[in-house]
Amino acid sequence: MSRTTNKRPGKAKSGLSRKQKVAIYIRVSTLYQVDRDSLPMQRKDLIAYASLILGIEEYEIFEDAGYSGKNTDRPAFQEMMQRIRKGEFTHVLVWKIDRISRNLLDFAEMYEELQDLRVTFVSKNEQFDTSTAIGEAIGAEAKICFQFPDGTVIP
Repeated sequence: MSRTTNKRPGKAKSGLSRKQKVAIYIRVSTLYQVDRDSLPMQRKDLIAYASLILGIEEYEIFEDAGYSGKNTDRPAFQEMMQRIRKGEFTHVLVWKIDRISRNLLDFAEMYEELQDLRVTFVSKNEQFDTSTAIGEAIGAEAKICFQFPDGTVIP
């Protein structure tokens, strides 16, 4: 697990009630991938995306190296979620949705929690951004896919 913080001055945005800060989450599944270019590439691309596309200069990186995506039981992911619950971040940015979890139900539960906390979720490669109408619709669809009308969730 690794964490990096950047506090470069951000671009001023009018009408926002809280300072914008991005939780960048990066992960690889195997220790072999840790020694390759995957983590540095994810880190570099997501920092640039936060700055150039989202217009947010303040970020913190949460890194789980050598952890499977089969569930969300990973140290950096859990720390990130705890800090999101404390209101420290306005955005979560990932390389791909499967960096969060390969289990759609895990993603849907996280998405719903982020929505309740008013935190924007962005996946760079899928161009999925819940601050947009289409991103919000896709997230809502993911939640619906695993829920019966009576509220029972399909595992």
